Amino acid sequence: MIRLFVQTPVLQQNTFFSIPEAQTHYLSHVMRKNKGDLVAVFNGSHGLWEAEITAQKKKEIELTCIRLLQSQPPKKENTLYMAAIKKMDIVIQKATELGIDKIVPVITQHCAVRAVNGTRLNQIAIEAAEQSERMSVPKIEEAISFDTFLKTASTEIPLIVLSERSGGQSVPRPHNAAFLVGPEGGFSAGEIQALFQRKNTTPICLGQHILRAETAAIAILSCYFYPVFK
Repeated sequence: MIRLFVQTPVLQQNTFFSIPEAQTHYLSHVMRKNKGDLVAVFNGSHGLWEAEITAQKKKEIELTCIRLLQSQPPKKENTLYMAAIKKMDIVIQKATELGIDKIVPVITQHCAVRAVNGTRLNQIAIEAAEQSERMSVPKIEEAISFDTFLKTASTEIPLIVLSERSGGQSVPRPHNAAFLVGPEGGFSAGEIQALFQRKNTTPICLGQHILRAETAAIAILSCYFYPVFK
């Protein structure tokens, strides 16, 4: 069944709402759905609902919730602090598929990219959530400087920093965790020093090879969310 992320604040039985023109075009012209057809909808808060197309116009479709398919799972607080890189879209897509709850772009000293398109990245996250059958969309926050990261990131939640020079080690798998991945050029010496002085911070290395930034982000989240090997 087709899944759609909707902005409707409340989803419950008999809730009816309209979807934007882009989603209307997708259902009507790409998926060839008509009045009476069923889709699955979620808003990230009230579970997954089966909804019927109850009205269909050229630029607007109205959906009505029929029954709850799956209850909303408990929210977590897992955050990826990702240095801004050229392939940010890949990181957003894959981090969403893997299950991250929040992504914060960070502008570090060696970042080749100094700004990110938040609107575009949010749309990528929505599409990845729909495709991967998630019931929530990770929050994509505005980019912050490394100094702001140091001042605002919670020290109560364990921070796992990917550092290719730190030496390999295994770390406990906390229920809530934050991850920091540096840019293509790595962290500066000053940034590394500041991180090592930070409370509740663990630097780890993923292996003997130097990974690209986007690969490192995917690798660490895969290890955290899918600990398949013992």
